[in-house]
Amino acid sequence: MTHPHALLIANPASHSVALRGAVLAEVARARPDLPFLWLRDFADLPDFLAAYPARAVFVEGGDGTLEAVTSTLAAQGAEMPLIGVLPGGRTNLAHHVLGLRKPRPEAVAERITGLAAGRPGEMAAQRLLRVSGGGLTAPRAGLLLSTGAAARAMLYSQVARETRAARGRGAVLATLARLILAPYSLRHSDGEPLLRPTPLDAHYGGARRFAGGHAFSLVTPLPRLSLGLRPWWGRGVEPLAVLHAEWPIRAPRRSALRVLAGFGHEGLTARGLHGFGCARVSFAGPGPVVLDGEALTVAADMPLDAEPTAPMLFLR
Repeated sequence: MTHPHALLIANPASHSVALRGAVLAEVARARPDLPFLWLRDFADLPDFLAAYPARAVFVEGGDGTLEAVTSTLAAQGAEMPLIGVLPGGRTNLAHHVLGLRKPRPEAVAERITGLAAGRPGEMAAQRLLRVSGGGLTAPRAGLLLSTGAAARAMLYSQVARETRAARGRGAVLATLARLILAPYSLRHSDGEPLLRPTPLDAHYGGARRFAGGHAFSLVTPLPRLSLGLRPWWGRGVEPLAVLHAEWPIRAPRRSALRVLAGFGHEGLTARGLHGFGCARVSFAGPGPVVLDGEALTVAADMPLDAEPTAPMLFLR
């Protein structure tokens, strides 16, 4: 059996794909020899990926779409293909940090031709975050894990995108700005403030532990987030970057501005904000927990573990 050089996957429900159509659909029309999946149901992913082992997989959708693809590939245990990420969602963190620099149909087609000729072009190595336990039915592989108020804010901004004019990063920025300017004004669907204490027993690499009510935590293997944000410090050479906020955060407006501005970190520990690096994370608590914008259903009495994967290669 001859394996294709590339697979093409596009999520028709992703925001920009639904608005403007899929770049990969155009590529598929020009290259009918390449297997193409309209990802209308994530349950179709395992059979599609198993049926067509390929050197590269091109994914067009949001961060949740990419997380579904990488999680499925990791669960199948085969050698990881090269990953080409095209922006198709609203925030597109993965594309901003790791995606194709030229996500146009002709450029993607040219890249696939280069792969067939043994010329993959520019690539970047990046670890993902493997999340397991916590009652999950299978491990997940993503880029940004959040808890507490950060998880609520991400879910809130998704609702804001659907109900207001703000779209994509605009909704995220609007939520972030309101959290900074009026930290207790935003309300979750339960009527309570987004920023409130959430029980969490957090172990970070065995060296640090925080127990009790916390405000939020962010964990990622990435060097930065969207918009160039680096909301952590003291990472050193560790594979995971962590920002853990105890409850209460002292002077939350000034503290948040320091984190976003990227300076003045030395005084933040006294205010309950801790930035550091580690090799493994274990959480136990009632949630919420969000991975790449998707809420995880976790069991409060079963630890949720996160650790870095082996480096994967992304086409740039």
